[in-house]
Amino acid sequence: MRFKFFAVLIPIMLAFHSSFGQKIGIGLAGATTGSMNIELSYLDNTDNFFKLGMTYQFADTRGKLVSEQLPNHGKTQAGTGEYFITVDLGYGRRVKEKFLLDVELSAGSENTYQNYIDNRFNGGGYHLITSKKTIIGAGVNGGYLISENFTAFAGFNTIRKVQVGIRFFLF
Repeated sequence: MRFKFFAVLIPIMLAFHSSFGQKIGIGLAGATTGSMNIELSYLDNTDNFFKLGMTYQFADTRGKLVSEQLPNHGKTQAGTGEYFITVDLGYGRRVKEKFLLDVELSAGSENTYQNYIDNRFNGGGYHLITSKKTIIGAGVNGGYLISENFTAFAGFNTIRKVQVGIRFFLF
């Protein structure tokens, strides 16, 4: 379900990929918040750059996610935490043939959870979302085109903080 938008976006991007010089690619990035970002990228022949991505922050959740705590579930608390999931849209430009600068807008949700111990669940327990809030952030990235099809980049996003990643243009 999380990647359904990629299933829609890929055919659309391929339909518009008709003239020489356009590139479609994928990117992966890790950030200091313990999150991972995956993106679809498009670089046209006029040096415009567009991207659509998704970010997930890894959390120390225990076992299965339950929607409500039932009376027969374990009640011993085993810690709390937060994690976020965002969708990221970006636009940028190629600068000086080897550099790529882009800005991005991120929107998603931040979830606060509570872990509980219960050995009847896989992972030794379960977790319950105690609150959700909508988050919006922005960021900027600078990349260097190492080769025709490979870019390394680094940047800052107000949600993910410092991030480093790679993009590989497939065609």
